Amino acid sequence: MFKRKDFIWNTAGTLFHAFNSLFFLIAVNRINGLSDAGIFSYGFAIANIFYIVAIYGGRNFQVTDVKNEISPSSYVSFRLFSSFAAIVIAILVVALNGYALEKFLIILFLCAVKCVEAISDVFHGIIQKGDRLHIVGKSFVFKNFVSLTVFMVVDLVFSNVLLTVISWLLINILFLIFYDIRQALNLEKIRIILGNQFSEILRKCFFTCAFTTLSLFVINIPRYFIDFNLNDEAQGVFGIVLMPATIIIILGQFITNPVLNDLAKSYHNNNVRGFVSLVSKLSLIVIGSTLLVLVLAFFFGIPVLNSLFDISLDAHRNHLLIIIVGAALYTIITIISVALITMRKTAIQLIMYAMMALFGLLVSMVLINAYQLAGGFYSYFLTMLFGVICYVMAFLSYLKYSINKTVMKK
Repeated sequence: MFKRKDFIWNTAGTLFHAFNSLFFLIAVNRINGLSDAGIFSYGFAIANIFYIVAIYGGRNFQVTDVKNEISPSSYVSFRLFSSFAAIVIAILVVALNGYALEKFLIILFLCAVKCVEAISDVFHGIIQKGDRLHIVGKSFVFKNFVSLTVFMVVDLVFSNVLLTVISWLLINILFLIFYDIRQALNLEKIRIILGNQFSEILRKCFFTCAFTTLSLFVINIPRYFIDFNLNDEAQGVFGIVLMPATIIIILGQFITNPVLNDLAKSYHNNNVRGFVSLVSKLSLIVIGSTLLVLVLAFFFGIPVLNSLFDISLDAHRNHLLIIIVGAALYTIITIISVALITMRKTAIQLIMYAMMALFGLLVSMVLINAYQLAGGFYSYFLTMLFGVICYVMAFLSYLKYSINKTVMKK
């Protein structure tokens, strides 16, 4: 069971990490304007996809590896390789879109920021597995506080989004070298190796990486159609209204990360009741929190966003509520996904996300063409609703199979 200091620091770190993206967007919008905010928001969404490519299975798989089938050195070495590969792929993909040079560089450096975060994540996995989650929380608190301060100062002085993003990248690199790596080395001896466990990680984490990458693609499908059909200002408005959803999704990590070890131990000890209880409790927390957030958002959401971003979003009150419900549905999908990863059921998740992607592409194309910006909000919600139905059905099916298997063994 996680300690009180783990809970406190993980909460603080997750809050800082969740709200920093909001503060970055506020700073860019107020200092550089709505059009640059649209570019930053879109670039950040693209960078998150390459972050998923870089972590290739991520901390969830690493921490739930209770049998230590793969060594910490192999996890670290592979993460360096996958992060470098993600940067190379990002350069190629972003270049093919034919963006103006500044937009190209902003997106590319945002990808670099997220790839450095991916490298930090593997060291965070070692620290968390050593029951030191509070150290991970401290990393998020200090790094995000310094990043935000430097980000705002640089943008105020130079009014240049590109220079601001580069400064953010440098802060992440410094924290990686002087904090995350050092803390992990206190728990494990790590060396850079090339071995047969690379192929093992590739094989075991392929489906997790594939469906997680697809999950980010699915979340951002409306953005792609807005980028193709509308303009950077519309992208900026969509990003601002979507920001509370992004925060909710990141906060979902706050309630799942502290119980990853407990979830893995419950399942591998055949404690099905405890396993199901954890998943149910996490889902109920999300549902209860969402009801509270909806009430607050109805009365205060749009006025707060208007004040923070200095624009009028009065026409998007209902859209904000739709987005919040969609984000809650996605958070429940994430909780069930972690449970399925613990059960090592990953191939089916790739199939489900492929179905969600096809569904999302179809509804986004139809609704954005028909309703313009409003269609983006509708398609986001409908895609998340479709996804949660798929995931609940899959989880119940595999759970029934696991229970029957346990009974037969007895």
